[in-house]
Formats: sequence, C-alpha cells, structure tokens
Amino acid sequence: MPDFENQKTVPILLEILSSSNPNAILESFEISSTSSSSFSHLFYPFSSTKESETYTVRAKHSGKKNDTTNCATWTVKRLQVKPKKQSIKVENGTAVESYFTNAKAINCPNFDVRIIKPADIINVGSINLLKDKATIVFIVSNKTELSKITNVTIAFICDKFSGVTVKQQFLSADNTLADIEIFPKSLEFYTSATNIPQYTMLKIQINSMPYSLDESLISDTNILPFYVAASNPPYLNNPTIYRIGSRIELLLGLSESWHANVGEGILYFPNSKEALIKIPYKIKPAPLNGIELIVTAKGFVTNETNVVDYPLDVTIKNIKGQQLVRRMIYLNVPSAFYPLNSGFYQISIQSFSFNPISEIFHLTPNNNNFEIYLNKKSIHQFVFNGKRIKSETIEGGDPTLPPSPEIIIEPSIFYSSNLNQDLFVNFIFKQSSSKNTTAVIEFGEQKEDSEFFVEKNFTMNEALKASSGYRSQIRISRNVKYVSKIDYLPEYCNIVKQSVPFYYVVDGIGRDFEGSVDFIVDKRVSELDKAFICETESNPAAIPELTSIVYDCAAAKILECRAFYQPIQSCGAPWKLIPDDTISIHVYALFMNLKASCKLSDVDLKTVQALIECISSLDIDCPLAKPVQESETPTTPSPFNSLLTQMKTISSITQSLHGFFPALSTLESQLIDFPNYMADFLHHFELTFPSSDFNNIRSQSWFDSFYSVISDNSELGPAITFSELETFQSWKDGKNLIFRWNETFEELKGEEFELISPESKESRILLIRKLIEKADKLKSLARQFAAKEPFTMLHDILATIFGRVDYMSSNATEECAKAIGFVEPGKLRESEEFEVSIVITNVMDTQVLQNLRFQLEMLHSTPTGNYSFIKYRIGPLFYSGGIPSYLSPQKTLTVSWKIHPVFDRRLTEAIKEQPNVILTFDLNNKRKIQRIRIPEITILPDRHLRVYALAFQDVFPRTSESQPFSLSLHVMNSGFSTLKNLEFVEISPWLMDKQKQGNAHFRINSVSIDSKFVGYLPKISIKEIQSGKTSIISINLTSLGGQSAKFKNCSVSVFVDGQNFPEHFDYKFFYVQEIVSSSTYILSDKEPQNYKANLFYFNPKSSQIRNLHQIQLVEEMPSEEQQESKSYYTILATFERLLSPEEMAEAASVEGLKQTESTIYGRIQYPENLKKGQKLVRVYEIGPGGIRRHLLDLNNTWIAKKGDVSELNFIDPQALPPALASQLSYEFIFAKSEDFNTPYFGQHFYREQIPENMIIQALTVIGKVGAHSPEGSKVNYSLVSQDKTENFVINTKTGEIILVSDSLPSTNQSSLCFNVIVTDSNGRKSAVPYEILLPSTNNNSNLEKQKCAVFQTDTPITYHKFTGDRSKLKRIEFGNITTTTEFPTPNIGEEVTLSTNNEFSEITATTFTLSSEGGEETSATMTSDFETSSINPTSAAATTDKNTGDYYTIQSTPTSETWEQTRITDDDSPATRIILPIQTTNPTRIYTLPTEDYSPELTTTQAVRLRTTPKIIHEIGPDDYPKSTAKSSETVNTVADWYTEDNAMTSDGEVTVGESSATVIVTMPPSTTPSMSFTQFYTLRPTITIPKYFPTPPLFTPNPPTPSPRNTIGNIFINYISTTLPPSVSPLPIATRMSLYTTPFTASTDLLGQVSSSGFMTIEQPVDDMSASMVDTACRLRTTKPIWAVICDMAKTVKVNDGLSTASEGQT
Repeated sequence: MPDFENQKTVPILLEILSSSNPNAILESFEISSTSSSSFSHLFYPFSSTKESETYTVRAKHSGKKNDTTNCATWTVKRLQVKPKKQSIKVENGTAVESYFTNAKAINCPNFDVRIIKPADIINVGSINLLKDKATIVFIVSNKTELSKITNVTIAFICDKFSGVTVKQQFLSADNTLADIEIFPKSLEFYTSATNIPQYTMLKIQINSMPYSLDESLISDTNILPFYVAASNPPYLNNPTIYRIGSRIELLLGLSESWHANVGEGILYFPNSKEALIKIPYKIKPAPLNGIELIVTAKGFVTNETNVVDYPLDVTIKNIKGQQLVRRMIYLNVPSAFYPLNSGFYQISIQSFSFNPISEIFHLTPNNNNFEIYLNKKSIHQFVFNGKRIKSETIEGGDPTLPPSPEIIIEPSIFYSSNLNQDLFVNFIFKQSSSKNTTAVIEFGEQKEDSEFFVEKNFTMNEALKASSGYRSQIRISRNVKYVSKIDYLPEYCNIVKQSVPFYYVVDGIGRDFEGSVDFIVDKRVSELDKAFICETESNPAAIPELTSIVYDCAAAKILECRAFYQPIQSCGAPWKLIPDDTISIHVYALFMNLKASCKLSDVDLKTVQALIECISSLDIDCPLAKPVQESETPTTPSPFNSLLTQMKTISSITQSLHGFFPALSTLESQLIDFPNYMADFLHHFELTFPSSDFNNIRSQSWFDSFYSVISDNSELGPAITFSELETFQSWKDGKNLIFRWNETFEELKGEEFELISPESKESRILLIRKLIEKADKLKSLARQFAAKEPFTMLHDILATIFGRVDYMSSNATEECAKAIGFVEPGKLRESEEFEVSIVITNVMDTQVLQNLRFQLEMLHSTPTGNYSFIKYRIGPLFYSGGIPSYLSPQKTLTVSWKIHPVFDRRLTEAIKEQPNVILTFDLNNKRKIQRIRIPEITILPDRHLRVYALAFQDVFPRTSESQPFSLSLHVMNSGFSTLKNLEFVEISPWLMDKQKQGNAHFRINSVSIDSKFVGYLPKISIKEIQSGKTSIISINLTSLGGQSAKFKNCSVSVFVDGQNFPEHFDYKFFYVQEIVSSSTYILSDKEPQNYKANLFYFNPKSSQIRNLHQIQLVEEMPSEEQQESKSYYTILATFERLLSPEEMAEAASVEGLKQTESTIYGRIQYPENLKKGQKLVRVYEIGPGGIRRHLLDLNNTWIAKKGDVSELNFIDPQALPPALASQLSYEFIFAKSEDFNTPYFGQHFYREQIPENMIIQALTVIGKVGAHSPEGSKVNYSLVSQDKTENFVINTKTGEIILVSDSLPSTNQSSLCFNVIVTDSNGRKSAVPYEILLPSTNNNSNLEKQKCAVFQTDTPITYHKFTGDRSKLKRIEFGNITTTTEFPTPNIGEEVTLSTNNEFSEITATTFTLSSEGGEETSATMTSDFETSSINPTSAAATTDKNTGDYYTIQSTPTSETWEQTRITDDDSPATRIILPIQTTNPTRIYTLPTEDYSPELTTTQAVRLRTTPKIIHEIGPDDYPKSTAKSSETVNTVADWYTEDNAMTSDGEVTVGESSATVIVTMPPSTTPSMSFTQFYTLRPTITIPKYFPTPPLFTPNPPTPSPRNTIGNIFINYISTTLPPSVSPLPIATRMSLYTTPFTASTDLLGQVSSSGFMTIEQPVDDMSASMVDTACRLRTTKPIWAVICDMAKTVKVNDGLSTASEGQT
C-alpha cells in the first residue's frame, strides 16, 4: 500500500461480509486513499474450513456511513484432503496411501504433494489423481533412521493460494516380530591401548511384544563382544522387565574377550532364531594420528553455475573452552581441519550476510563430516526508533545470495489492548530462494518459555507457497506458566519479541528447514513510558535501532521536543505556599495541592518529563564535538543546538571575572542543568503522589471537600475518619489518595513507624524528605534567577529555546537518510567479541551524501565502579555495498566493526554497554553531524566450571565399606555466572586389570548427586549450580570377573546452558590416599605408591584443596603431668620439613614469602603407656618462644597401624609456612575426656583490624570466633566489655562479630578490648580476649596501645548480643577497588576456595551475611577464682616500607617483657612455661609482605575480603541505614566459673598487618551516623494560613528522646502536637540545611582554576565544621538580610566536594 503519510488522503471504512453469515460483518477496518472515488487494497484469502465461500466488500466514505453498496465480490475455493487411514505402514522401503480430496471439484490446476518433515527420510514417489481420490506412493530414502513410529507432515498444494497440511504416522514394518525402538540403530567401536576405553549408551523402547518372554532379552552371552557396564533397570536377567512400555538403557563397553579378527557382526536379542532385536556393529582400531574434520557450510546462491567464493569465519573450541583454530572457509566448499582427537567440539560460524551459528559436534572416526545450512539474515527487521517499534525492510546486501524464506505477520506489532482479543492478521510467505519452496506454520510448537502464545481460531493448517499468504483470526494470550529466567533484566520489561516456528522444504534439497514468524508485544501504556526490551532464552538478540538522518538535526530535535510542550506555568501558583526545609503533614498537603493544581489545569507532568528528557538528549543526538576525520569541510552547528550550551560558551568572556566572582561559573552550570533538576523533582513527585491516585478526580470541589475533612477542627484533625466520609459524597473518586493521606499521617505521627518496612519499600517519610530536598533546590535556583517559581522558570527557559524555531530553514526536518544500527550478538560473554554494523540508506531522489565518516565509542549504560576496568579492542572499519565518499540517491552503505572487550579483572555481574556512533557527512557543501542509535549489549561473566575427580585406586568385586564411593566428582562453579542445565554427556572410568595389565570390566551399582540417589547410569543432569556452590556426584563401582581392578583415569565431558561449553573448564583427576574424616581427605595426583606423587589436603565440604607437605619427626619429649587429681600425658615433638630443592626454591620466592600458613602432614608413635581411659584430647602447634600458636581440629587426627606399631597421624592446615619456620613443634595431650570437657577456642587470642578503607555501615560482620565442645554439644557465644561500647555485638550461635552502628566509637584508645565467652549445654565456659584495632583515621593514631586480656574477677561487664536476622548481614565493603581473584564471592556463611599462583595452593575465606536488626547490651559482673602465671610472649610489629610503598615489613623478635595473665584453676594444660626441646627462635628475621591490594593471590584474611567487588557509594540517604533495635542497658547479676587458655593475653605470634599505603580512589561516607535532628540552630516559622483550602495544620515535633547509647534514625518517633513554636530539642520537621540526608564527598577530576566538564571554573572551598556552621547560620538568618538568603540558597544548589566546588549532583 502506498505511503499516504505526507499526502492529502481520504479515510475509507471497509466492511467485509461472508456468504457463511451474510447478515454479520466479518471484519471492518479503515484505510486511506488519495482518491475520493477509488481505492486499492490487497486482500489475502481468509482461513476457513469451508470448501467454498464468497466475500463481499463495502467501502464507506466519511460522508456516506450508511451506504450498503457492495464494491467488490470474490469467491475462495479451498482444497480439502482427508487420508483414508491415519497410519501408513512401510514395507520394503515404500508406502502407499489413498486420500479423499476435492481437487477435481474445485478445478485444481497444479495439484502437488510435498513432505515437509522429515524430508530427509521420506519423499514422494508418484501421485495419481482420479476424481475425488489421490493415490500417493512414498519412498523411504533412509531406512536406518526410520523409527517404528514416525510422525510425518505432508503438504497438499492446489495453487499458491490454496494448500493444506495433513499429519500422519508412518509405521516401520521390518522383519522383527515386535515393535521395539532402538537408538542408535547400529554400534561402532574403536579400540585403543593408550586411550580411555569407549562406552556407548544403548536405549531400547518396547512398544509391543508378540508374546511373554521366558528368558532374559539381554544376557552376558548374546551381548558379546560387548559387556554391560551399567543399566537401568539394574537387573537384566529378569524376564518380567521386558514388557510393553518398558524402557531399558544400557552402557556398553568393549569386552576383553573380543578378538581382533572379529570386526563386524549383528547382535540378536534374545537369540538369532527368534530375534526381536537386531543391532549391527563394527569394531575398528582407533586412528593413530588423529581424525580429519570436514566442515561444510551450505547456503542458497542465486547462480549455482557461477558460484562466487563467499567467505565465512570458523572457530573451533574444545571441551575446555580453548580455541583450537580460527580460520576462513568458503560457502558450499568442504574444508578440512586436521588432526583432531575424538571428542566434542564447538564449531561457530560467522559471516556478514548469514545468521551466526554455534553447535557442538561429536567427532569420531565414523562421524567426521560436519554439514550445516546457513540462513541469510532477514531483510525484514523490527527496529526501535526511541519511541516505538517499527517493521523495516533492509535494502542492499550481497546480490549473489537470495533472501532466505521467511513468513511475516501483518500487523506484527501488538499492544496491551490487543491481548485476549480476536484479531485478523495476514500470514505472508514473503521471500524465497530461486527454487520452489513450500512452508507450513506450526502453532502447536511454540516454545514453553514464551510469555505470549498465538492461538489460531481454525484447526485447519494451511500450506504456503512462495509469495502467497492467507488471512486468519488469531488471539494473543499470556502464558500463565511464564517465569522470567533472566536475572539481569529490569524488574519490569515492557517490549517482548516472540516467535512461532514454521518449517519449509526447497525442491532439490533433501531436508527440511526451520524458520520463525516473529511478532512484538508492546506492553507499555504510552510511548512516553521508557522502553525496556525483554529477553528470553529463545530470543536473546538485541532489536536494531533506527535513526532518521535529517537536514538539521538540532532543529528537528527542537521541533520533536516542542510536541511535548505543556503550559506548566499555569499550575505553579501553589509553589509560593510551600515553605523551605520543613517536613510536616502541612507541607505534604501543600505538595498535594500543587499536584492537584496541575491535574485540574490539564498539565500532564509525565509529558513534561518526556519534554525534559527530549531536550536533555539534544547534545547526545546532535553532538557539537567534531570526530577525528580527514574532511576539511568545517562543522556548521545549528543555532538551536548552541542555545542549550550558551552559558558554557560565554565562559570565555567571563573568565577574567571568575577570580573576583567565582560563583559566576556555578550559576552558569546551574542554569544549563535546571531542566535536569526539574526532571529529578518530577520523578520524586510522581513517586510521592502517583498520578493514578488523581485519575478519577475531575473538579476543584472534590479537593475543597477533602481539605475540609483534614482541617484541624475536623473530627480527628488531619486524619480522615469513616464518619467524615459520609459527608464527602464523591470520596470514592480519590479513595487511593485518601488512603495514602491517612497512612502518611500515621507515619508522621509516629504510630507503628518504621524507617524501612519489612518489604524493603521506601517509607513515605523518606519520599517526602527527598521530594523536599529536590523542591528546595528548585526554589533556590528560581530565587537566584529572579523567577516567580520553578515552573515559571522552566517555562521561560523553554520559551527561549522554542522561540528560535520560527527562524529555521523550511527543510530542517526533512529526512535525507535513514540508518539502522545492529549489534551482534546482543548478549555475549566477557571473553567473546561482538560486531557493530550500520546500514545507512540515502532516501533522497536527487541529492548525494558525501564524505561520510563514522566514529565509534563505547559508553556505559549505568555507570558503577564495575566499569572502570573495561577496555575495548576495536578492529578496522569495513565498508560494503557502496563507498563512504559518495552515497548516491536510493543507495545503501553498510559499515561494521569487530570489537573485543578487554577486562583488567574478571567480571562479577552482568553489565550493559552502549555502542555510540557519530556520523558526519557533507550535504549541499555543509558539514552535518548526528548520532546513530545502536542497541546496547549485555556482557555476562564467563562460565567457569571446575571438576575434581576423586577415585580410590582399588576397585573390588564387592562393595567395600571402607570406601564411601569408588569415584566422586566435585562439580564447582568457580565463576560469577550461575551455571544452568549441566549435562554430563560422558563419564568414562578407566580401570586396569591388576593381573593381565589390560582394561578391566566394571559395573556401576549406584549414582547419587549430593547424597540423593539418581539411578544406575552415569547419565547425569544438574539443573543449576550457583556461583561458589558445589555439587558432588558419587558413583559406586565393582569389578567384574572376580578380580580386583585399579583405577587409572576417568574422562568427563559436560555441557552447560544447553548445547554450550563453559568458557573455562578445569578438570583434574586424583587418587584418594586416606579419608581422615568427613571433612578431610588426603589426595595424590599419581598412584599412591609412586614416590613422585604430590599429596594434597582436600576438604570435600568446601571443595578446598591445598598442597600437603610431609614433616619428619626430629625429637619428642614425653612427660606425665598431675594437677589437682587430674593426670595427663603430654608429648612435645619437633619436626622438620621434607622439602625438595624445588620446594625450597618456591618457599624462598616472592610467592612463598606471601604465604601466611601451610598445610602439613606428620605422625608420631602412639604412646603405649597411657592410663586407662586416657586418649588424645588436645593438639597444639607451638610457635616461636614456646607459645601455643593454635589448636588443631581432632577430626584431622587418626590412628593407623604400621606393622605392630600404632601411629598417630595428624594434619595441620594452619601451620607456619616454610619461609617463617623450617621446624615445627607440636604438643600432644592425652587424658580422660571428662577431665578435658570444657569448651575451647581455636585460638588463644583474637585480634581484628578495622581497615581504614572499610565502609563503616551497620550490620557488617568484621570477624568470627570459633569454639568446640569435646562432648560435641552445642555452644553459645557471648561478647562482653568493661565499658558500654555498643558498636559491636556477637551472634550467639555462630560467633560472628558484628558492627551494628554506622560509625566507630569515639575513644581515646587505639583499640577496644572485649572478651568472648563460650558456654556449652552443660554450662561449662571458657573465655578469650578479643581485640579490635581501630583505624588511625579514628583520631587515635598517636595513642598508646592498650593491653587486652581476660578480665579479672568481679570486673563489671556488659553483654553485647545480636538479636536480628542473620540473613540480612553484610560483608565488609571497601571504598577502593582492588584486583579480583579468579574465584567468586560466595554466599553468606559458607566457605569457598581462593586460588594462588601455585596450582594447588589455596586458602579458605569465610564470608557472612548480615541482618537489619541491632544488638542488645546487658550488664553483669565477672566472677571467678583466678590464678596468675607469666610467659614471655613474642611481639610482632608491622610498618610500611617507605622505599617500596607497596609492601609491609614484618619484624618478629622475642621480647623479655613479662605479661601477667589470669587463669582459672580448672585447666587442661601445664601451668609452667613450655620449654622446647630444640631452640627454634632465630635472631631477628625480616620478611617483606605485599599490601592487601597488591596482588590477587594474598592469603591474609583481610586480603580475601578486599577481593570482593566493592560497592561504590555515590550517595547515602536515610534509606540506606537500617533500623536500629538497640535496647537500654539492663543490670544482670551473673556468677560463673571461667576458663581461659594459658596465653590468652598475647597475640600468640600472630602478625598484625598495619595501615595500607594504597590510594583510596573513591570517597568514604562520614564516620558518624547522619544526624536526623539539627540541634545547633532552630528555624522559627510563623503559622501559614491558606484561605479557601484548609485551616492551618501545625508543625510536627518529635517525642522527647529516649535515653539510648545511639542516636540513629531508628530511634526517632514523631507525634502530632498543636504548637508552632519549637520545643527544647530541634524538631525533625525543621531542617537548617539542604542536606536532609548525608551525601559523601566525591573527588573531582578537574584541576583548580580550570573550567570543568560541567562548564564552570573550580574554586577552592575548604570543608570543615566551620563552613557547615556558617551555612546553618545563613539558613537560620535568611529572613534578616539578603546575603544570608543567597548563602543558604547556594548551599542547597552547590555541593562542596573534597575541596572543589562542583555542580550539584543533578548532572544527569
């Protein structure tokens, strides 16, 4: 239909009637015509089941709506076909079937039959049409692929407008006696003595059986030369399992009884005489030199006799995600890749004209030909022009490649109003190759993950020929089971692309193809709503974006914006009634009055927002910056563009005045950004007062009634009661507004007030607070520029801009070209590349576009700290279809770039990036410039999969109770993307016969996933593994033949997210040498008897693996001790490390010096002279100076027999590293368990450093203590202090130390000393000191460090307990960005493995989640009987090396200072100082360690925290601070016996890392809780009476403050009282500064004295308490003198950041 958009047209109403119901209108719609006497419209045949039907069209003009004259009539005759039988039996490769048809009756000119699918198996042999019967002979071309039952779709064609499909079943009639389906149809095995044996899965489906079996269908003899390694069901010798409906799955391996001369044969089940199943097989030797892979990419070409070499880019990756080869091949030309080993490969093909493909191919010697057909990119595309979705036809392309067959739907874009409605649409088979093509749409095969389904009203399914179509009634309905699976999309996306599949066949090509009928559902209410494109797993592609290139970009943009104009100044009068800096129900009502005024003035504020957004995008869409290019034609900017930047351009004139009047530059930038400030205000205005609340209110009288019921002299004052509604007749029109009013009043009154609701929704007080901040900023700016109020000021600015439109040229908005921007793929992984391309068409008839230049840049869609490390490697610019220097009329040019993102560190979350292309060109000797819209891309973190295979070396004929598994696969998601739909396509164990030294047979007895039984086959699927999580697959095997076998290896292949390889796949095989406990395994990378094997410590619960170093006993000193009738036996043993020269060199390397701990494996002889009942109760590592460094977990100890001697083996995962200690000493204590039943801590002393760059925020876990009960009972923790420091509490169940305030305590000490008490279920207790070192920024850097010890008896103590929800806790967050490790941030409360450069040297970090609850403090007295003992501790000092800067120098020396320590008499250890048998304390040794952010492989606890991706704080408001539940102190009298370890006062040789010298690149929030009440100054305001609206409601004042150790937001409650004078405490409604919530300082990138990017000069402005006080004073005195008002207003519109004055944050 011609385009009537710019022509004078006549509307015509068309009505279609059908002979089936001549009295009813079938369909009516309106068209346009340039003629008043005629029209042209193309009608496609209507879909129907009737054989013949006549249609009539009535055309009605606007002036003749009652005209019933018919203007056109036509008859549609439809082909009908009915098969004689639904099922067709195939015999000897052919099948014959008869069909009843009306082809002769309707005089069908070209009756034809086509197999739509499966076209590669069945085709039509002959057709005999006689009267009403057609006899068709079908030929089966591939008998081996024909199943017992094959569903076939057949198309019957009469002409290109009449066709129908029939679906039938073809039944295979082979010579077997039963209907049994088998896959695969034949077996092919390859033998190799050096590779893992081959295993094949055989599937058998029994559909029918001629008789019941007396014998097993499958046995050990009839399966030869194969054997069954696994089966489901497990017992195949039971005949009853072989019945109708049974499904048997077998894992077959090649039997060792096979002889080389038996190369092929047939398997007969159950025997050769009465074979129900026949399976041919071949056995070949595996190729010695690899396999040749043949890749053939096929596509349709226009001229097959003169084929043009069309290049394609091919990439081949292996199972580990490694790229093996990338090279160019050609279309329709086979290409060889050689040599490759047998296995799975991912083959990806990309090209300019074809859609990209990526498939996994299983390469075997018999399957080495990868052949695929490529579909040309569709010439019909949905494009987005910034407002709406359109359908466009892309011209140009390679003329040697014909368009791919595609079916389009007209219309193809639907809206919310169209859902669940009967709609008429056209289905048109638009394009095809040069060959004959037939297609059918399959409405029943729409994807299950679709949000919408298309339902066709008629069951008849038409067949289409090229260039044909039909019109049908459809209904689009929502899928009730739809759930979005894309976690990085907006919460509500509103534009959905869906598709319906169709299948087609092309004559001469023996296969069927699949395409899609695409359509769009736009769920937006208005085009003004921001568009968010939805994604599904089936439709991940980005929608191209359309840009209209016009003669004058800026002028056209101004005209576009002017269409959104609203007379906003008409509703601005209520502004003058709104006071500054005040939060009250009075102010809330005044803002409501402002909203009502705009509503009654017909001013749509949403349209105003769209207007501001349009103006703000002017500089983006029509940039002034000139890209780098060679053209000498000068850039001629439009005068309308420079209007918005006029204040920036005059900065050169006022440059000399800036030194005297620095505020000039600030005023300039504020004027420029005023529309953005207004947009910010309108956004918060809509949040506070949703427009939906005002929709049904249409008169001023409603608001007058509303104001009367909220007046002070009403029943309950401002609150609205039900009795008041009886007099308010039309209250239901605004019932939502009434409900919102009452809820807000209750919040302001203070009843049941919560700052953050349990649903985490923003409270109304916070909304009001933010709204007032935005409004005050606008009012201050309006006063500075002498405007009446903000709405009038916006109108004046818009009038200045739009006033120049009359002077523009007449053709400014005329389109000269259109450009469509593509990005492919729209969703990619961080290691993948993407392509940006632009198709630009000159749409003018005579004029030429010259000297086209394109500049590509990448922009961040939503800037956060995650983007600072992204770089892009942009490839060369390619042109096709034309030349950029001369684009002729109606010609098309395509430009493209290849772009590869480069990351300095791993991506931790999905991010959005926006390609940006600036086009410059010459037109009529003038240089033009305009931005071309490009879709944004989504970059996802790479998928990292790690699999550790653990196997016991020996596999026995029977299940061994000593082995919990035979083979265990620990499947770990070591990346930041969630792994979905993991499919293990291969798990092939390799067992060797111990005697014959050949491959051994085995049988899989069970398979389980995470301790859940899943079957008997290694066919495993895991739905999902989240980042940092692990799934464990356990397989139990037994050897066959009565002989034991030994594990040699195992092969594993796994797919993720369907048919995809993970980008990084790490697989390792280990032998299990010893299972120490459920959490400790000893592994080796070679057979355990191999002396070269490396040992590893493995924790299966956390999947943590470390190098395990063996130590050798040097000397041991046994002794028997007695203390208060308790005797125990101790052994003090010294060991030395067994290090190879390579390990010694590694320990002395830089990486070795970084290590803070190592894992060792040692043993001593178990003592034989123990008394009855004595056993091992404690093991300590003894540090330098005889200090007990830490306690070993007894689960890491075990007793093993070595001949006649029992040995005590132990593993210490926290031993000193080789660089710090060449010898290690351990103390072993043997005693009766009842004498050592007191709970004990893992350390004698805890010290936690608060880093200086840590973001101080409530509910942050800063550390954790751990204690154990020897009896295995549950323990509880308590945190106590000598003072009432309430900033820290402890989780009594987990031992987490939690910061519950938004600031650190103000103290004159450099550290805080606590005690942690552990109590078991029997009331037994132990205590250790817990010291928290405060950062030097807490104004305590020069203070002397205080000693921390267990508190003395009768010391007054205060308990600090956490009473909140642990799931809401936070991890430590840092202000600086540090390097990320290769492992993910784990979930709260779980352990993850962090890898170092050493391949297996890893450390464990424990992270936590926090809650929005606070803690409670109770008082008590510490009572106990104490003894004192003295020890010589080792001191450790940490300083920053001034020479290196990036390192810490740690100096550890013995000290002679004696520290006093308290100790309970109920002890478990000697009271005397430990004397080592061998002196291990050396002179002063200095080691250099890197700072915490120096390397991603640091192994200190703080370094682990630093590796988490930091949250960059841009602004902190009251909504960012959780509610406090701190309670008042209570006095509690407690009497308890205490137990402390010997060395509780010392740091026990721990190294305390000091202050980091790293530079903080983002600013920190204030160290104190933001004040919500301003106590220094008051603002006295007179009562404001508003006549006509409502009587004056008074201001609100808070309750008198309840005594509390903290003044946080959660303690503020507001009551309504009738007074206009402030109470003795500053009320919440009165704010003396603009900063109603605290904004952290941010560092500016501008230099002092230079004009910044925002267009004004930076000036030095110190930030201190004096300046804040001056601003408070100015706001308080603003009504006394004008200068104070100016200072107060400037403070609200200008932020002072880090000594630099910058524009307010509204630079959006």
